[in-house]
Formats: sequence, structure tokens, C-alpha cells
Amino acid sequence: MNKREEEITIARFRSGQEAGYVAVYRHLHRQAHHQAFQMLQSKDEVKDVIAEVFWNLWKHRASFERMDSIAKWLSIAVFHACSNVLKHQQRVHQLHKRVEAMQYTAHPVYGLETYLVENELFNRVIAEVEKLPDIYRQVLQLSLQDYSLEEIAVQLGISKKTVSNRKTAAIERLRIALRHQPALLLAVLVALKNIQQLN
Repeated sequence: MNKREEEITIARFRSGQEAGYVAVYRHLHRQAHHQAFQMLQSKDEVKDVIAEVFWNLWKHRASFERMDSIAKWLSIAVFHACSNVLKHQQRVHQLHKRVEAMQYTAHPVYGLETYLVENELFNRVIAEVEKLPDIYRQVLQLSLQDYSLEEIAVQLGISKKTVSNRKTAAIERLRIALRHQPALLLAVLVALKNIQQLN
């Protein structure tokens, strides 16, 4: 792409024209894809990351005046997006290992049966959390993934106090929603208590 072509592409891109987006995508997506795959080694994860990053790029299109600026922004955005995916995978893996270890330690004879029953309860807990409004659902989902209050605050771009308030409000909403399902409500509270003890 020569200088004149770049100027035309950037002008179209900044003004929100589809042709501008397509030109930028074609020019830079291979590099972004290669970088993401080097970190994740998963085609499905890379596909999601690239879609997310280019969508964020499109939302901030008015900020860019040169193609090299877009390339640098993409490189940083891909790195952070992939790092978040890897961090999430690591935390989920650690959480499952911890829960499994606690269950087999507590029930050496009936460990597998207990694990299967409690795993079903855990899946039902997740299903109930999914029904919450976004501001509460996000906080509890991250809590169940072993994120601390500080890390959730950073992840969501809010204060630690706001995270604590939303978590408290979310639990209260679950108490009301599950007031006729005491076993499931207990599973929710136990799951969250275990996460707090692990932090």
C-alpha cells in the first residue's frame, strides 16, 4: 500500500466507511492473527480474540491518522487480549484442581460420587448467576473464577468498593430468587465462601 492509498484508506476508515475497514483488516489481520496464534495455539481462541480486537479498533477508528499507528495499537491490543485469555484459562484450571482436591480429601471413599453431585450443583449455580443483570453477573462470574476484589475492579474498570457492593447486591438477589430452593442457595453461598477462602 503506497502513501496515497494509505491516506485514502485512513480517511475512509476514520469516517466509518465499510471500504476503509475492509482495507485496514486485509492489510493487518494476518500479522494480528499470527501474533495471537503464537500466544494461544488455538484457532478457536484466536478467532474470538481477532474479532474482539478489530471490533474495538473500529470503535476507536477516529483516533488514528496513520496505518503504522493502527498496527502498533493492534499489536498491544492482541497481546493484552491473549494474556487475558491465558490468565482466565489458568485460573479456571487452578480452581477446578482446588475444588477436586478438597472434595477427594474430604471424602476419600466416596470422592467421585461426591464430586459428580457437587459438580452438578456448581453447574446450576453458574446457570443462576447467568440470569443476573450484567453488572452483577460479571462480578460473580469473576469471583467464581478465583479473581480477588482488586483484580475484578481492574478487569471491569471500577473501584474495589463498587465491586464489593455489586457482589453483595448480587448475592442478595440470588437469595430472593432461590428462596424456594434452599439446597441450590446453599450451594451458591458455599461456592462463594470457598472462593474467598482460597484467595
